[in-house]
Amino acid sequence: MLIYLLIIGGMLFFATLFLRKPRVDDTQVEEGVDYSTTVTSQKKEITSEPTQEQIDRWKEDDTACASDGTRSVYARYSVDEETNEFSPEYESERCCFEKEWVKEGVCESGLQKEVRGVLNEDLCEVEPEKEQYLDCCSYDEWKDVGECIDGVQKQVRKIFNEELCADTTKEREIPCCYKSEWKMDGGCENGEQKYSRNILNSYLCEGDRNVTKTEQCCFPMEWEDSADCKSNGMKQQIRGHLNRGLCVGEDYDDIREVPCCFRGKWENDGECNTTTGTISQKRINVNEAICQQEGDSSVSRRIECCEIGEWQNDGVCDEIRGIQKQTRTLKNEEACASDVSTTQEIPCCKRGSWTPDPSWNAGKCSFDGRIRVLREIDMLDTCQNNDPMASENSMSEIQDCCYVKSWEPVGVCGEFETGKQKFRSGQVVNRELCEMGVDNEKLEDCCHITDWTTDGVCKPDGLQTQKREVINRELCSVREINQMRKREEPCCYKTEWEKIGDCVEGEQLMGRRVLNAELCTDDDEYGVDTRRVDKCCTVKQWVTDTSVEKTDNTLEGGEYCKSNGKLTEIREVLNPEMCDVEYETTREVDCCYATPWESEYCVDYGPGRRYRRTTVNCDPAVYLSIEDRVDHSCTLHLYG
Repeated sequence: MLIYLLIIGGMLFFATLFLRKPRVDDTQVEEGVDYSTTVTSQKKEITSEPTQEQIDRWKEDDTACASDGTRSVYARYSVDEETNEFSPEYESERCCFEKEWVKEGVCESGLQKEVRGVLNEDLCEVEPEKEQYLDCCSYDEWKDVGECIDGVQKQVRKIFNEELCADTTKEREIPCCYKSEWKMDGGCENGEQKYSRNILNSYLCEGDRNVTKTEQCCFPMEWEDSADCKSNGMKQQIRGHLNRGLCVGEDYDDIREVPCCFRGKWENDGECNTTTGTISQKRINVNEAICQQEGDSSVSRRIECCEIGEWQNDGVCDEIRGIQKQTRTLKNEEACASDVSTTQEIPCCKRGSWTPDPSWNAGKCSFDGRIRVLREIDMLDTCQNNDPMASENSMSEIQDCCYVKSWEPVGVCGEFETGKQKFRSGQVVNRELCEMGVDNEKLEDCCHITDWTTDGVCKPDGLQTQKREVINRELCSVREINQMRKREEPCCYKTEWEKIGDCVEGEQLMGRRVLNAELCTDDDEYGVDTRRVDKCCTVKQWVTDTSVEKTDNTLEGGEYCKSNGKLTEIREVLNPEMCDVEYETTREVDCCYATPWESEYCVDYGPGRRYRRTTVNCDPAVYLSIEDRVDHSCTLHLYG
């Protein structure tokens, strides 16, 4: 600052001198002209006559160097021959002129650069300075401190020459884009994991501004029994996985064996008691505890006997079907096994249907409406007329038949009957024998692909197998044969209700998995809900019964311990009807009971008195029943 003031003061001083001294007119100065050889005469008022020395020689004028780099030099006096007046003559010469300092650029890092020009630098007595740096107020860029927290970013900046600045703020807080970490929103559900996060000042954020997203995840489906419980008390379970490639560890397993209750078949233990109409049965159960949980753990029983009568023919033999109906009677039918029937059909005489003889006209109706046919007769000995020579028992003959000269297809294959093509004709022999009637129609085999049909039940992965058949495959083209015949389609799948967590305060959370709920049509109690709350048995902890009258037990906290060393405890049972067994709600437990100390006699082996109290169910090492204490009255008694 001091340097700056000195420079300003010097410039004012030289300006004063310049204004005070005569100088060359500005209109006469041109850049690049050597004014040392250019003389410009000026008249100046003469106050006295000059000396000869003044007239004869040049004299330097003390005029300051002007802003154009020149100054006037007083040369000599001359005499105007007409007016005879004296006047000084001047000429201009180059001089060293230092221009004013000018700012270059902006204040940076607390320094302001200034530069100036110098005219006729070669004439300067000392090398002039052409640039300088002065203190100034400047600011660094605002810089972030730490990370964006809850939408606020702290910033700081450096101030150079703070005393020269109007704004001295070094710290500030500005809004910023804040994105919290992604957090799971619930668990993996149906192969999808939801995530959520918070975003503050989203208008400042770049890139993804979503607050929710969904990613695929490993979703093991519920275990399902794949087979019945085996005789060793184990059963196999399987499960499907959604996004199996993402599964690791135990979640990857899709097959396991778990214990189960295996109940053997009931077997008769002895014979039927005809007096009581009953018989004893027994069986073997594996994993008894599981059987008890399922509610059927019995291994013996007594049931009514089932008496089965002999089979008797019911009517005559149906010789067309080759079936003889029979019946039998059951005594105590309700005691019989479900597979014990009272009716049956057995083979008997069967007269087969007439079929074309392939060795005669290739088995086809001839042009005259004749055809040779064959048949078989099974179990002839059971026929009503079992004479093999009788005409009615013949197994070949010539018959009239329907002959159609030409046939034309009607519709498409399978339109009227599965795997059949309808044909119609105009010329017919033995029209009355045509199976298709007077319309001269018939059905012949053709390549037919059926509609999709459901095969089995909806599987744990929410898919159901559908199939279609190719009928009369030998009549189909390669394209028709290669058509897809099996596919998986979404279906409504509901697992059985299972417990989620433990029973809490008489309530049990139940859950199940529902896939493709939009396809569910069965109207059960809970629709497509996946959660419900059932009642359950909750047995609370035993607590001291504080409703009874307090005792005089001297032990801390033992005011409910009775003199017999017993304490009454109670507990609450929520939903007792849901409990497997009946739980007691009150009981008596041992406790430590002690009466107050009572003084007795002075002891003769020392200066003390003996005290006694009664204890029940107390640790004798902790709660003494006899105690000797120092008693000065005893001391006086014994030794006084």
